Amino acid sequence: DWCNINNDFKMFCATLSAMNKNIIFVAHRDTRKEGDETVFIPALREKNFSSIVTELDVLGYLEMRSENGVQRRTITFDPTNRSEGKNTCQLPSVMIVPNILDANGNETGKNDFISTQVINRYLGMIKVKEESIKQFNDLRTEIKEAVEQITDAKGANHFIANIGAYQNHGNSIMIYARDIFAKKANDLHLKYNKSTKQYED
Repeated sequence: DWCNINNDFKMFCATLSAMNKNIIFVAHRDTRKEGDETVFIPALREKNFSSIVTELDVLGYLEMRSENGVQRRTITFDPTNRSEGKNTCQLPSVMIVPNILDANGNETGKNDFISTQVINRYLGMIKVKEESIKQFNDLRTEIKEAVEQITDAKGANHFIANIGAYQNHGNSIMIYARDIFAKKANDLHLKYNKSTKQYED
């Protein structure tokens, strides 16, 4: 039945994700030997561990630390030689988890550390990536339309003279621009004059 249980678990997680929910897994600590090192990992069944950790966007290790006699909960998302980690949104190396209860168990603050300090930062990183992808796709469309308008050597030379404008947008854009331009020049049977550094019909 383990196969069915694993599949049900994957479907359950996929359903939550489709509902635009952030899923937080909490696990006890287990250990794994890597050479002479002992690494702390989430205590999950081996098959569950592999499938869950692969899908996680961030993975942190929470522990109690004593600093000058004061106990503090800290969490790190960076992978270290002592704990698994995944830090896709450049979270600080060590984050202090605030204590929101006083000595009598009364709340002294909001229980929003994960949502504000982790999830919101992750969503911010996703937004930046989405904007970057949109800009990249818009530039590809702009370049494609410019190349499609080339009908002769004059148009080709004008395009090459202005191709440097795309240089600040990374190598991928420049490679794309050069590739589709080269194909267009070949289709139009244009010749490159090395002496004048210009295309000729």
